[in-house]
Amino acid sequence: INAEYMGIHLIRKEVAQSREENFFLAKVAEKAERFEDMVEHMRRIVHLGSSLTLEESNFLKIAYKNVFTKYNAQIRWVMNIQSKEEKSKQDAHLSSVRDYITKVREELKKFHEEAINLVDYLKSRAKTPEEKVVYLKMKADFEKYFFYYANPEIRSKSVQIAADSLNEAHEISLKHFVCTDPMRLEVELKYSVLLYDLLNEPNKAFDIAKTAFDSAIEKIEELDEDNYKDSTLLMQLLRDNLTLWNSDL
Repeated sequence: INAEYMGIHLIRKEVAQSREENFFLAKVAEKAERFEDMVEHMRRIVHLGSSLTLEESNFLKIAYKNVFTKYNAQIRWVMNIQSKEEKSKQDAHLSSVRDYITKVREELKKFHEEAINLVDYLKSRAKTPEEKVVYLKMKADFEKYFFYYANPEIRSKSVQIAADSLNEAHEISLKHFVCTDPMRLEVELKYSVLLYDLLNEPNKAFDIAKTAFDSAIEKIEELDEDNYKDSTLLMQLLRDNLTLWNSDL
């Protein structure tokens, strides 16, 4: 993957601050709710070229999630104004409101593209199955954040990309992680929910969730103490979904 094409400009003068300083400033930006700054500091860490730690990966996801949330809130508010204008049957401001929605959606689209380029770049450099799954899950999440307020004509593409990412993460998890591993269970939970809620594949969703739950419950006594809490919580969520979905099948 060409780094410059992916929007990863590895120019040292842009990342003159150390890794530690950028991560510290990302934490400061989070506390100050300056999430665009948080994104920028996390991007600079990526530009340094080393693999991200789990904590850094989590911060990268949090940074982008909060900016997606900001854009989605802006679009939601403007759409509410549009709805009021339409109900009032007064067209004086309707065209301007629609243009404004288009403007914010274009900004969201550009931000989404940058986020996906970054996570694709990170995945291309991943050295372990764990890293690959982390970035595939992140990509699926970014597509989900984008989906709800994107232009209608590109929503189906975004959902399919999320599904493909989780499918790949699922295949890696089945090959490399034990059935009680919380990372594998999280992938199986996310993938089954997406299939059920967004792709209208309830039978496939049910099968994935049931296989995941049954396999994990059979090996529950082998869970180590470090993973017990996370794994059992994910198993509970899978069981709750199975109970709900079973009544609809």
